[in-house]
Amino acid sequence: MSGRRKSQRSSTLKRDHEEPIIITDSPTASPAKRQRNESKIPKTTLTISAAAMTTNVPDAVIRVYQQMLPNNSEGIAFLFGSRFSDALRVPAERVAIQYHVTKDDAIEELRRLLVIKAFTADEDATKISPTPLMDELWHAAILDTRLYADLQDALGVVLHHRPSGASEQETELRAKRLTAMKAMYSAFFSTDPLDYTPPPPSRPQLTGHPRNPITIFVMTPAGKTLSMTVDKRTTIDKVESALQRSEGIPVIEQRLLFNGNRLWDGNTLEDNNVDDEDTLELRVAQNGC
Repeated sequence: MSGRRKSQRSSTLKRDHEEPIIITDSPTASPAKRQRNESKIPKTTLTISAAAMTTNVPDAVIRVYQQMLPNNSEGIAFLFGSRFSDALRVPAERVAIQYHVTKDDAIEELRRLLVIKAFTADEDATKISPTPLMDELWHAAILDTRLYADLQDALGVVLHHRPSGASEQETELRAKRLTAMKAMYSAFFSTDPLDYTPPPPSRPQLTGHPRNPITIFVMTPAGKTLSMTVDKRTTIDKVESALQRSEGIPVIEQRLLFNGNRLWDGNTLEDNNVDDEDTLELRVAQNGC
């Protein structure tokens, strides 16, 4: 899987044989003439070139962003600037572990979602929907309220986020929006969004041996289904500890839910009416808000 994903990304980001977008001074021009020439170059063009060189982004990819936002060099420069990537570094590391991608690839997936949303003017989130990977980082960007405000100012568009609906109709509409996003992604970037195919269900191990074992399932944010053998009197914190050993998600960031209700440390599965073959939902909390 990792080899296919790497080749998928490298085929997209491979530099072509055209000259790179780099602005340099003419060695034969006088200082005064160079200053006059540079004054004719839009400041935003210089900013994009600097951002591209800083992030090692291939010129072909920069040109795709310029095609989608032809009159918004400031927005493109913001997406490739250090302010954007540095703010998402920590959540991107977590997403990279969950979805088996690199940190830089995770951030690039969010960039592509945002440029598609700006291109379609999807202010009310009624046209396209993100992949789970994109959604994880989008949540992190939204929770950094100052970053998200500056991002929307740079893109010149307000991007509302719609919480996932529970109705059958909303699920169907979201599937259609996701299909639309993937089609636009493929059309502009000549590849598919990074996806994650979960492995067969794994079994996090609890310490000790349950006296009256039952099997429960845990759905993770990455779409994995985990199977656990536990005792009905097993406490929630012990389940979280087993999940940390299995998935690498710190206990402090875990939020376990059953039938929409939060399961709190100290209580047992039996206290929360969790029975054999029931399914829990694992969410990852975003710190700092």
